[in-house]
Amino acid sequence: MVDAFEKATFALKKGTITEAPVKTKFGYHVIMLNDVRNSKPKELNMVKQQIVERIRKFSLSNLEKEIRKNQNITIVDFEDVSKKVNR
Repeated sequence: MVDAFEKATFALKKGTITEAPVKTKFGYHVIMLNDVRNSKPKELNMVKQQIVERIRKFSLSNLEKEIRKNQNITIVDFEDVSKKVNR
């Protein structure tokens, strides 16, 4: 959440509405707090594979951009490249 939205939301009690619209970079908001849930962050071992996959996709995307930008690059052995990207 953006800062102003978060502050306004956490200042509310369940079932109440902001007294005035809240201005953010996305516009003006009237916020109603319907419910409050207690939640905890997931443990690292539960999300580790998802994090690794996101990093891998991001790395491959950056590699692709570099290749497209500099068309003189020749990949001789893709396995070597993938090992460097996936360290």
